[in-house]
Amino acid sequence: MLAFIDFTSLEAWTKAGLVAYYLLFVLEIATRRVHFAGCTANPDEPWMVRIAGNLSDPEYGFLRGKKYLLMEPDAKFSEEFRATIEQVGIEAVRLPPRSPHLTPHIERFRRSLKDECLHRLIFFGQKPPDLV
Repeated sequence: MLAFIDFTSLEAWTKAGLVAYYLLFVLEIATRRVHFAGCTANPDEPWMVRIAGNLSDPEYGFLRGKKYLLMEPDAKFSEEFRATIEQVGIEAVRLPPRSPHLTPHIERFRRSLKDECLHRLIFFGQKPPDLV
């Protein structure tokens, strides 16, 4: 079975100002089932490796039973991230740069998510102050 992993982003107003948050999704190609893997303002390597461990957990991970995980050649998908995925027998396949035609299902999901949900809401990172 085949899966694809990718980021999308949204911006939220916080006490610190406008902050970009990165949402990580995994799509099972055969069933078009989508798994929300996590959200962070800073997708650094420790966070990504923790996500890889969660996804590849042999008992509960979304990638259980998959043979390949397709991903863009993004630096966030580091060597350690790919090694964590490959430890359980899933081959991490990096696609060529600028090749959205190879991943039409996730591209369509991201577009629908933004058009139907994210572009219609105003996100706030903290609760608003009490009104006087």
